[in-house]
Amino acid sequence: MEAVLFIGHGSRVQAGNKQFLLFIRQVMEELPLPIQEVAFIELTNPTILEGIDRCIEQGATKIFIQPVLLLEAGHAKKDIPEEIRRAKEKYPSIHFFYGSPIGVDDRMVDIVFDRLKEKGLRESDVGKISVLLVGRGSSDKDAKADFEEIARRLKVKLGLKQVNTCYLAATTPTFEDGLKHILHEENEVIYVLPYLLFTGVLMKTMGLKIIELQQTQNKQIHLCNFLGYHDQVKEVIRSKTLGLLEGLYHESNAN
Repeated sequence: MEAVLFIGHGSRVQAGNKQFLLFIRQVMEELPLPIQEVAFIELTNPTILEGIDRCIEQGATKIFIQPVLLLEAGHAKKDIPEEIRRAKEKYPSIHFFYGSPIGVDDRMVDIVFDRLKEKGLRESDVGKISVLLVGRGSSDKDAKADFEEIARRLKVKLGLKQVNTCYLAATTPTFEDGLKHILHEENEVIYVLPYLLFTGVLMKTMGLKIIELQQTQNKQIHLCNFLGYHDQVKEVIRSKTLGLLEGLYHESNAN
């Protein structure tokens, strides 16, 4: 019997975990498998191994593991495969198939554009604005390159000279450096775009900093919403999971 296990990052902020679970349940409703479970990499339960246990307890002999992560970084390359390796040692007769994070996808660029429009951006305003795209951050070079490619595609879509990027952890430029840079640009209207799936500590930190700047700067600074429940995110995860089920990925070789 087949099962799919969705893996989220996990957050210390329970609202973020609840958002993730609600979102994943909506994805599950559009998939054909009777066994569907959720697990988290860190900070909350169930763990990945606990999620695998739950699948097997329901009779699963093949488990398709779909990471619900934005970019191909350390969690996707090391942490999840290590947990799959441990599971294979515990359950040598079970077959595991591992998917991939969202990565560079034009549908995600469309979502970011929608988040801008939600804050009042009009096409006629494009020449008067500055945009700061904020990533979670990773020491993984591939993840950073993919994030910069997303920024490049957004720049093209908006017709801007530049979309500035910064990161909340693990690499540079930092969020603080990104803000300092963009505040020195001539444009009086600034849009800060969190490239995060759900709310959490990082989102709260950004919000507090933006409130502070709004009180001290003579510029309009808009903090856009995180990517969250957007229908396109749901469609991306659904389509990647269907690709995993249809054999577009090979059986995990974690050992």
